[in-house]
Amino acid sequence: MRCKSFTRSLIAAVAMVQLLAQCAISQITFVRTVGSTGSGDGQFNDPTGIALDAANNVWVVDAGNDRIQQFSSTGAFIRSVGHEGTGDGSFNYPNDIKIDRFGHLWVTDDANRRIEEFDANGNFLSKFNTIGSGQPTGLAIGNDDTIWVSDWSNGVIKHFGRNGTLLQTLGSGGSGAGQFGSPWGVAQDTSGNIWVAEIGNNPLQQVDSTGQFIRFIPDQHQPEGLVIDVLGNIWAASASSHAVNQYTPDGQLMASIGGFGGGDGQFRWPCGVAINAAGDLWVVDESNNRIQQFRATLPEPTFAALVCLAIGCVGRGARGRKR
Repeated sequence: MRCKSFTRSLIAAVAMVQLLAQCAISQITFVRTVGSTGSGDGQFNDPTGIALDAANNVWVVDAGNDRIQQFSSTGAFIRSVGHEGTGDGSFNYPNDIKIDRFGHLWVTDDANRRIEEFDANGNFLSKFNTIGSGQPTGLAIGNDDTIWVSDWSNGVIKHFGRNGTLLQTLGSGGSGAGQFGSPWGVAQDTSGNIWVAEIGNNPLQQVDSTGQFIRFIPDQHQPEGLVIDVLGNIWAASASSHAVNQYTPDGQLMASIGGFGGGDGQFRWPCGVAINAAGDLWVVDESNNRIQQFRATLPEPTFAALVCLAIGCVGRGARGRKR
């Protein structure tokens, strides 16, 4: 009986620690700024999307220069990929970039109305059109390696197979539950639900994988970039409030950074955001033509603390309630 009681206490303690880790306020510190205005290597003209590869290199969509650029984890320039045009591997105002588990880069090529795929070195692999008159903006790699794309002009989210086959379309233009107003950022959480940043209606919206409404997070002030971290927390770039906000999986505000300006840790229209498992947070600071790195840390419960919780706290509490 004591063994069973201890096991139940330990399970409860694990759940408690996971909850505390998920809900703890992140400590976020500024690390560095990378880039300046221009068209040279490492410079930007209206940067938008951002992603981190498995080596923690940083890939940035340099929309106004019709290219993507790669930097090291410390911000050193590595390479530039693409140029203005309509041919394979070229761009006409690209918007977002995501990297799949194979290391392939997927880029929304807005004005060319297509998605392009590149290998880890930036070599062109494939492309597909986004069907109809839609303008692709945000992009997410699904849990099953399929592709989710926000169609800004039509107010829908399109779901594609890796070969470009349209699998389904979620939502419609509008401001109601399950409708989208100029959707921009998109992400899929570990439960398979879809999060959408609506620059037109101003909330973040969560729907299930069939488009059924789950919840709003209101008052986002033209949210654009959107990413989900390893704990399931949501990071959203609130462009017109010049801030990046972190939320719990159920939409509770955890932390916020930024403020209008050109100094370290300030933004002028942040639009892209990426974070890795180590807490390296990168933000595209569009109107300042730069990217900024921050470090977000969550308290990590130790095994000793877990055992203490199980035996000392949860265990005593259980015995105290026994009659």
